[in-house]
Amino acid sequence: MSTPEELLAQAPDRSTQVAARRTARAGLWDQLGRDEGKLWGCFQAEEPFWVMVDLADGAGRCGCSIPKRPCHHLIALQLLAAETPELLRPRPAPEDVAEWERRRKARQRGAEAERPVDEKARQRRIAEREKKVRAGLDALKLWLCDRARGGLVSLESGGEAELTGLAARLSDAQAAGLAGRIHRVNELVGASDDWPERALLELGRLALIVEGYGRIARLPEASQEELRALIGWTTRTADLLRDEPAVIDRWLLVGAATDTAPGGALKVRRSWLLGEETGRVALWLQFSPERHSFEPSPLQIGEGMRAALHFYPSPSPQRAAFGERLGAPEPLVRVPDGDPSIEAALERAAAAWGQQPLLERHPMHLQRVTPARVDGRWRVSDELGLGLPLTAGDHWGLLARSGGHPLRLFGEWDGEALRPLTCAVPGGPLTVVGG
Repeated sequence: MSTPEELLAQAPDRSTQVAARRTARAGLWDQLGRDEGKLWGCFQAEEPFWVMVDLADGAGRCGCSIPKRPCHHLIALQLLAAETPELLRPRPAPEDVAEWERRRKARQRGAEAERPVDEKARQRRIAEREKKVRAGLDALKLWLCDRARGGLVSLESGGEAELTGLAARLSDAQAAGLAGRIHRVNELVGASDDWPERALLELGRLALIVEGYGRIARLPEASQEELRALIGWTTRTADLLRDEPAVIDRWLLVGAATDTAPGGALKVRRSWLLGEETGRVALWLQFSPERHSFEPSPLQIGEGMRAALHFYPSPSPQRAAFGERLGAPEPLVRVPDGDPSIEAALERAAAAWGQQPLLERHPMHLQRVTPARVDGRWRVSDELGLGLPLTAGDHWGLLARSGGHPLRLFGEWDGEALRPLTCAVPGGPLTVVGG
């Protein structure tokens, strides 16, 4: 095994060395392992991909699109093995790694180009993962039953190790989505006076996912796809663009928010797009390691671009991916009208949650609301007097932009409070006020 210094010396440039060092963090990887001189791990990006290295001859394969070789993922995996070997436990190679090795040996023997996809092998891999996921869900269900009997008090004293261990087990079971939710519960414990209520709500969502997956065959196809995505199954963008219809419109970027994903290893940026003609709202997600920058966005706040979006299957489709881009970004001329009242906005949110009760947030586009600080709490009210609380924080900038008068507001509603993202006074451009 090479030393960390020797591994970093293989990098084609300084930026790759820096990226490799930042990427060599256990929280960014899943399914790490080793077997007979081979290393592997699944890097947790928007679309997770395998990274594999054969230490015997230095050959490697990475599913990223970076043209430099070795890329920083290949170096980072070897850094993890050199500096924290206990993270890469000896275990049988997963099918993806075994298939890579078979193809390498075939090429070395002078075999012809890669064989077509082996459908039987693909189905076998799916069945193997399904078995792992089911085992992880069984363990989670048992833990939830224990919590129901024993209560949440024990989580405040010594619960961190318990929750971290459960999250690791779910990650090993290839249920990364559920592992993230366990990390979220861990972050809630003791964080506020009402943490038991918030943690119980999150545990209830976990129980709903577990019970739903046990009856997945009875659900509509869109609900099945949504449930699989919540657990951690991913849809490749190429498959989405091929299988889901395109929604062509002039898409306007009306708000964006950046948060740290549960567990602290990744950042996630949520960009909200509004169709000028269809009126549909789309959520475009980007992921990045904590200290890395996001890939440049094709749009800035206040810009629109004609493009084809493809929505991920769901009873209440929200997340989408860019397909063909049919024009260049342009400044907004006008923004379609939002909901005329808070009551109308809440009815729209209730309809979405009725179709998909596991939504974490719902976009709100309010046409005319006035911000105010009442009894030390921030809120917005419409012209009928109905109000919504705002998330905790400093909203003086929003109040200053309104001048005490109604304005257009776009934000995220989580069922308890509204997080403002952008606003506009009548006739004025969109202005960022949060995110």
